[in-house]
Amino acid sequence: GLVIGAAACQPAAATATPTPNLSPSDEEALAADALFTFFDKLQAGDFAEAAAYFGGSYEVLTGYNPEVAADDVATLWRNGCSINGLNCLAARRVTLADRPAEGEYLFNVEFTTREGELFVQLPCCGADETQQPPISVFSIRVARGEDGRYRVIDLPPYTP
Repeated sequence: GLVIGAAACQPAAATATPTPNLSPSDEEALAADALFTFFDKLQAGDFAEAAAYFGGSYEVLTGYNPEVAADDVATLWRNGCSINGLNCLAARRVTLADRPAEGEYLFNVEFTTREGELFVQLPCCGADETQQPPISVFSIRVARGEDGRYRVIDLPPYTP
């Protein structure tokens, strides 16, 4: 029993076999929780904490902010949310869209504006609503890392 007890305390390794004590719905809940936490922390300005819930590429943010060190993720997020056009808003409604692979989830996410309204991305750059219909649902991927924790892979919605 000692070996089993010790193993149960270890974080689940990222393997093809699901963790025995977690049903798929529990895994989905963990992934959704990571998504909510990530966007809540971004919206609150807790950029270093938010970064712990991000597992995607920083290429876009480092491209926007060449003067910021690539490992200064808190500043990259601060700039991303304040000057680079990312909409760092709290998630309002999250629904599962797809499970592309084991430990990966694609969610349809609606966001809440700072005024408490549904965030709608309007047509930009001279386009009209026929050419570029308003969007209120965004696809956000969440994936389980090697450490067993779920992290958001996609950047927040971008408005030029």
